[in-house]
Amino acid sequence: MTAPLVSVRDLVVRYGDRVVSAVPELDVRPGQCVAVVGESGSGKSTLLLAVLGLLTGTAARVEGSVLIGGTDILRAGEHAARDLRGSAISLVLQSPQGSLNPTMRLGRLLDLALRRHGIRGAEARSRTTEALDAVRLPADIVRRYPHQVSGGQAQRFAIATAVALGAPVIAADEPTSALDVTVQAEVMGVLDRLRREQGTALLFVSHDLALVSTVADHIVVMKDGAVLDAGDVDHVLHRSTVPYTRALLDAVPTLGGPR
Repeated sequence: MTAPLVSVRDLVVRYGDRVVSAVPELDVRPGQCVAVVGESGSGKSTLLLAVLGLLTGTAARVEGSVLIGGTDILRAGEHAARDLRGSAISLVLQSPQGSLNPTMRLGRLLDLALRRHGIRGAEARSRTTEALDAVRLPADIVRRYPHQVSGGQAQRFAIATAVALGAPVIAADEPTSALDVTVQAEVMGVLDRLRREQGTALLFVSHDLALVSTVADHIVVMKDGAVLDAGDVDHVLHRSTVPYTRALLDAVPTLGGPR
């Protein structure tokens, strides 16, 4: 079995005396998709922020360890953590258009991200071309501003940025919830193809168990900050006896079901 790219152990995030996310163990290996699912407030997005080292300097108290490429991002210091974010793990947000500077063309935004990690000149241009091709975006999209692209294109551009940076892990926080069903399938197809063809690992946070089951290898179910269930897709979808997991599955609408 290959070594994990991300290894979480005994992670606990507190605000004051309240535990908002507690994950005893979670590993993400090359080419693997690990999905963390649960309702709003379950602690799944807090887990993602902790994994990325983005809770440092906030009111949160974080315990445990998060090894990314062998480095504990929780103890790496801000400069080292910023280097890991992008080169070792990249974040794809729920609403990418909201995180893109509206005054800059997409090409400029991507160039700045690459420069931040020491990638310039011909190498930057080559990576940009390959990344846009990987997510099936036209090369001339780099001349557009954020408001000139659709939500699906903006999301694929965010994924392309992660690909261009060469991040072996993409952390995706509800990446399709703001998109319509057709575009959801398009974005999920891009992520799944990267996983299968390039060995990109995915840490995927979602409230939609049916959606993540189409790409996930391993599913972690959270509620009220705690892990209630975890296992491979077959176990969670077909053999789990955890009441909350069964309730999530029962909530998935089916064609021909009761109205």
